[in-house]
Amino acid sequence: MKKPLISLVLFAGVLTLLVACKKDDEKPKSVDVSFAEDHAMAEGEVSNVNNISREQIENSQAKTSQGILWSLPNGVTGTLDLQASPKLSINFGTSGILCNDGRTRKGWVYVDWTGDYSATGTVITTTTKDYYVNNHWHKIRRVVTNEGENDQDQETFTVAEWDTITLADNSGTIFWQSNRTRTWTEGKSTPLDIYDDVYTVTGTANGLTRAGRTYSMVTITPLTIKLNCRYIFSGILDVMPQDAETIRVDYGNGCELGKTARVSVAGFSADVPLR
Repeated sequence: MKKPLISLVLFAGVLTLLVACKKDDEKPKSVDVSFAEDHAMAEGEVSNVNNISREQIENSQAKTSQGILWSLPNGVTGTLDLQASPKLSINFGTSGILCNDGRTRKGWVYVDWTGDYSATGTVITTTTKDYYVNNHWHKIRRVVTNEGENDQDQETFTVAEWDTITLADNSGTIFWQSNRTRTWTEGKSTPLDIYDDVYTVTGTANGLTRAGRTYSMVTITPLTIKLNCRYIFSGILDVMPQDAETIRVDYGNGCELGKTARVSVAGFSADVPLR
């Protein structure tokens, strides 16, 4: 499932401007936005790896159980073998290949699974090996477990994700980790059409920036993800940087082009465009 992302780097800039423009008689607030770039770098690449892997699995449905997949940049190979472990291997090589998003990747992505996506108990595990993006070394692990149906007959999944990044310029290490529960609320009856799928997402995330500062995130109201919408449809989350003001992000309700999220901190608010 693709995860629409708010541009944390963008709202960091907006928050800095908001606090800088406070009234002269107001006490300065502590607003730490240094986490934004590091968070976006880690979560964004975990999402990219998931999207790349899922695309290869979906595109392989018309093929035999073993073969080379398509929809990858020239020089990248994907191999699907349902009798092997892992079942899917994507090889970006060792020299670096420019991908469609403008980033250069090298290394391996592996995906393995224990059963059908919609079967209770299925575990889908994604890992990387010697995987670099623009020469930053990402150690990614993602585990999705089908927990079965809730009391409303909706399938639920737990999603645990990790990314440790060693920066190319030796300026430090970034750590990011997330635990979420994803509920499949609409679209299960049409398995061949993923774009009518709707999920709600709750959970937490935390990280350690290259500067050694911690931060955490928590959903206040569930995030609604519609796969036919490029943005998060609705929901609210809070971001808690170390020793600083809490930042609230409210995605409102809608999917219109040019949608914004309401970002609030230290008594200030601004509408930030989503990407």
